[in-house]
Amino acid sequence: MLAIGGKKPPHDPDRVELAQALDEIARLQRSTAEKQAAVTRAQNIVTNAIDEQDAAEQAVESARNTLRSRMVEAALTGTNAGPDNIMASAHARLVTANENLAAAQAALQVVRGADDDTARELDSAERRRDSAIARIVGGEIDRLHAEAIDLRDRYMKKLLELKFAAGIGDDQWPMTERRKKLNYLFQWPVLESPYAGITASPAAEPVLAGWRQAVEKLRHDANAPLPEAN
Repeated sequence: MLAIGGKKPPHDPDRVELAQALDEIARLQRSTAEKQAAVTRAQNIVTNAIDEQDAAEQAVESARNTLRSRMVEAALTGTNAGPDNIMASAHARLVTANENLAAAQAALQVVRGADDDTARELDSAERRRDSAIARIVGGEIDRLHAEAIDLRDRYMKKLLELKFAAGIGDDQWPMTERRKKLNYLFQWPVLESPYAGITASPAAEPVLAGWRQAVEKLRHDANAPLPEAN
């Protein structure tokens, strides 16, 4: 088993499962395309059979009118209408058309059933892919958490130093504009950050772009790397 693109398979169990799911998705997508083409062909066969059934019904009605006209002429002229197989031929055509339509509709149901089975298998493979990606990305949570705690503590230590320096070097009255800004920062240490609230924002996109790209690449390549630690 190779990862997508003929690359060497990964050794991480989650990436191995991802590679298997991607291979299965690729196979099922090809199979889905083939089965959908078969469904389209089967639908065309049904359409043609319906057209033939309509034509056969019209032929029966036409034959019935023709036979009626001949009988009227025979009655008016006293001639013998004679045997005529026009109705038999028309009815035979209609019987055949009905049988062909029933067979075509049954075939369409069989082909659709196979397509539905493949679609369910594809959904299952896609869920396995997404689950493997979630575990791969989730494997970075502890590292990122530790880094975030470390950066938070370093930031708070730096704020302590800044507050101490400001208390000595900018403690005049009336309060300077700089000191007002510092006091606001001391009271709300993250409120004015462009990343405050950890929500989606234009400022957050450059931070998350690498992760979004990595996750998208994992949907096609089990060997795609995650962003490196900043």
